[in-house]
Amino acid sequence: MKRRFYCAVMAGVMAAAMTGCGNTDSSKTTVAAGTENANVKGGELSILAPQNSVNDGTYAMVDAFEKKYGVKVSLELLPDNEAENLIRSRAATGDLGDIVDFHSGSQLSTLSPGDNLMDITGEGYLKNVDDTFLDCVTVDGKVYGTPVGPTYAGGVFYNKKIYEELKLEVPKTWEEFLENCSACQNAGYTGIIGTYGDAWTSQLLLLSDFYYLNSSEPDFAEKYTAGEVTLEDAPEYLKSLEKLAAQKEYFNADFLSSTNDDGCRMLVEGKGAHQIMRTREYNSMVESYPEAEELIGFFAVPGEDGSDSGITVWMPHGFYIAKNAKNLENAKLWQEFTTTEEAAKAYAAASSPMGPFMLKGVDLGNNVRPAIQEVMNYVEGRKSAPAMEFLCPVKGTNMAQICVQIGSGEISPEDGIKALHEDNKKSAQQLGLEGWK
Repeated sequence: MKRRFYCAVMAGVMAAAMTGCGNTDSSKTTVAAGTENANVKGGELSILAPQNSVNDGTYAMVDAFEKKYGVKVSLELLPDNEAENLIRSRAATGDLGDIVDFHSGSQLSTLSPGDNLMDITGEGYLKNVDDTFLDCVTVDGKVYGTPVGPTYAGGVFYNKKIYEELKLEVPKTWEEFLENCSACQNAGYTGIIGTYGDAWTSQLLLLSDFYYLNSSEPDFAEKYTAGEVTLEDAPEYLKSLEKLAAQKEYFNADFLSSTNDDGCRMLVEGKGAHQIMRTREYNSMVESYPEAEELIGFFAVPGEDGSDSGITVWMPHGFYIAKNAKNLENAKLWQEFTTTEEAAKAYAAASSPMGPFMLKGVDLGNNVRPAIQEVMNYVEGRKSAPAMEFLCPVKGTNMAQICVQIGSGEISPEDGIKALHEDNKKSAQQLGLEGWK
């Protein structure tokens, strides 16, 4: 079949065609009995999306949807560096098409969903969606979206061979983790691989540790958004920065110049035992080093209490129906389809998931890498929380640089928490948030 997509460039739109093959059973041409939209067949559907949000998994879902329902889908892809502003501009002019792929979480409000998106509260297919994701696509009590794909998560990736050699167990507390790092270092391995040559990696421990702050103070993100509290008011935030500072003792000597790619190579080659990163980087690592699929394991950044280890999860974008969608019934049918196991399996067969789909009762079979299954175990055990950016729009532009300073020992965690708050304050004021003026 031919895949139809369009890339918006500068002031114009350039049409392009792409050929691919779907692997979904083409005999499935009717909606499953009992679904709300069983009478909808044929017609068209347009989807507007950032280019980097669409991958082979997306195309596989489109293929399966077209074959099942006979709907002709057009994907209009926007340049990554302009997509957000273009979507907001087009929302203002009522030109979002039928479906738009946009942020979930705190950024959704910037699209003025009450004015531009269809309220789908009460739709039957929402029962298939995990409540955590539904919270991220709910504004003023109204639900607007379904997930575009799987999540990804942050935590500790470790070399299983080193753990077996040194007879180490997955740590349950931060203290046990540092003991493991010492054991690895004493055996001639780098305890924790530092990759500050890519400054963005310096913040991954802090971001991945948000689970503990959210667990101890579930309303912190809301209060912080309102300017009612500062970072210094959250003991767990300071603890995360203290963890960040504690890593240096176990880092490789060249951590300030090593890149994330260097770190992944060290981890796979067995030169280092641990690397803190996200599952999206892990998936890229497996593409470069296939042996990493079985060699590298995952566990959450440990907390103080061994009975409560959890992970931080980055939520997927949402598929939203434009309020003036021309093909409304097909748009609802698309949303419904994306909440099914059939759609998730089609996606996973074409693009290895970076984390769990925010859907209930989905079994992906063998289409999940071992480390990703370990991530899923945390989510299924209700030991996860959305990253803070999904709950609070306030994030300064210098977090990575400040984390480099803390992680390298240039400044203390106490000075770092002040610097981070001042950086965030500039962001909040630019957003015009009440309480930050």
